[in-house]
Amino acid sequence: MANISASGVGSGLDINNIISQLMAVERQPLNQLDTQQKKYESQLSAYGQLKSALSTFQSSVNTLSSLDKFRVYGTNSTDETVFTATASSSAAPASYQIEVTQLAQQHKISASSVSATTDVIGTGTLTIEFGTHDTGGGTFTPNADKTPLVLTIDSSNNTLSGIRDAINKANAGVSASIIYDGSGYRLIVSSNESGAANSLKITTADDDGSNTDTSGLSLLAYDPLSTSGAGKNMSQLSEARNALFSIDGIAITHDSNSISNVIEGVTLNLKKLNTGTPATLTVSRDIEAVSTAVQDFVKAYNDVDKVLKDLTAYNDQTKKGAVLQGDSVTRHIRNQLRGIMTGTLDNNAFTTLSQAGVSFQRDGTLAVDASRLEDALNDNFEAVGNLFARDSNIASETGFGFRLDDYLDDLLDTNGSLAIRTDGISYSIRSLERTEERMEARMVQIEARYRAQFTALDSLISSLNSTSAFLTQQLKSLNASNDS
Repeated sequence: MANISASGVGSGLDINNIISQLMAVERQPLNQLDTQQKKYESQLSAYGQLKSALSTFQSSVNTLSSLDKFRVYGTNSTDETVFTATASSSAAPASYQIEVTQLAQQHKISASSVSATTDVIGTGTLTIEFGTHDTGGGTFTPNADKTPLVLTIDSSNNTLSGIRDAINKANAGVSASIIYDGSGYRLIVSSNESGAANSLKITTADDDGSNTDTSGLSLLAYDPLSTSGAGKNMSQLSEARNALFSIDGIAITHDSNSISNVIEGVTLNLKKLNTGTPATLTVSRDIEAVSTAVQDFVKAYNDVDKVLKDLTAYNDQTKKGAVLQGDSVTRHIRNQLRGIMTGTLDNNAFTTLSQAGVSFQRDGTLAVDASRLEDALNDNFEAVGNLFARDSNIASETGFGFRLDDYLDDLLDTNGSLAIRTDGISYSIRSLERTEERMEARMVQIEARYRAQFTALDSLISSLNSTSAFLTQQLKSLNASNDS
C-alpha cells in the first residue's frame, strides 16, 4: 500500500505558505526583469507608432519635393460636349481655339445573315489585313505597322460562332461579334483602332474552290476594291476615318479621338463636331491643387509633431513621463524637423516658408495663411515651387520639402537611427527573455530544494514530538507507581 503524506502534518508547520513566501522573495529579481521587458515592449510599440506617423508625413512631403510634382496644371473647355482635356507637369499656361470637323472612327463590316450561330459557314483560310482604302484612286495600301491575321478554319471552328471565337482569340487588333437582326444572325467584324490606316480587307482561300462568291467561307470575303458577290460580300457599317480638327487655325489629322502628341503636356479627347464655332481650351496652373497639397503637408507635420510630443511628454498631475520621455532619439528627430522648417533658402524670391504663408504658431504647431499662400502662388508660382522642391538648375539649392524628404529617407532607412534604436530594443528584449528562461529553471530548482528541506524538517519535528510524547507517558507511569 502506498504511503500517504501531507506537508506539515507531523510538525504543524504551514510548509506550503512558508515556501510560497520564500519563493516570492526569490522571484523579485525575475519580476524586475519582467517589468523591464514590458518597458522595452512599450518603447518598441511607441517607435512603431512614430515610424508610421513619419511615413505618412513623408508621403505628404514627397508631393512637394519635386518641381515636376509641384507643377500641376488644370484645363478648361468652353464646350465639354465637343472636347475635354487633361494636362501633365510638362504643359504650359496657354489658350487655344479648337474646331472639330470630323471624328476618328473604327472600320466595321457585317456579313449576310444566317439562320443560327451554329450554322456551318465553310472551311479554308481567312486572311484579315489592315490598310488605307482610297476610294478616289481605287487603291488599298497595307498598313506596314500591322501584321495580317491568318486563320485556319476547319471542322473545329467552321460555324458562325466558331469563326467569331477564332478571330477574338487571336487578339490581333480586330474583334468579332454576332448580332440578331430580327430574321437571322450576322457576324460583325471591326478594327480595334480607329483611323483611315486601319481599314479592313478580308480575303479567303475557300475549300469549295471559289474564293469570291457568297457561298462557303467566301461569304466573309471583303475586298473594298471589288463588287458584291465577287469578293466584296460583307457590307460596310462604318467607314475607317481620321479625326480632322484645327488648333488656332492649323489643320491637323489624327488617327484617334484621344490626342496627346499635338499640344505638349496636354491630352485632348474629341467628342463632337463644332464646325464653324471653335471652342476655347485654357491651360492654367492649378493653384487650388497646389494649395491643397501645402495644407496637407502642414497637417501631416502637425500630426507627426503631436505624436512626438505625446510620446515624450511629462504629466505634472500624475508625476509620470510618457513612454519615450527623455529619449534622445525622439528629441533629436523633433529638433531636426523643426530646424529644417525654420531654415532659409538662397537664390530664390521667397527665402522662408513664412513668406509663402506657412509659419509656426506660439503653441509650436505649423499653420497656413491661405490668403498669403494664394497671393504668393499668383505672384510667383515658380518661386513657391522652388521654396518646397529642388531646382535642378541650381545644384546647391534644395527646397524645404526636398530637404525633409531627404532627411526622412535617411531616418526611415533600414540602417537609419530609428532602425538602429528599435533593433537595439529588440535585442534587449530577446536577451531578457533568455535570462528569464534561465531564472525560471533556477526557481524550479530552488523551490524543490526548499520543499525537500522543509519536508525533512517536518519529519524531524514529527519524530521529536513522538519521542517527547513517549517520554512524557513513561514519566507519568513511573510517578503513578511510586505513589502507590
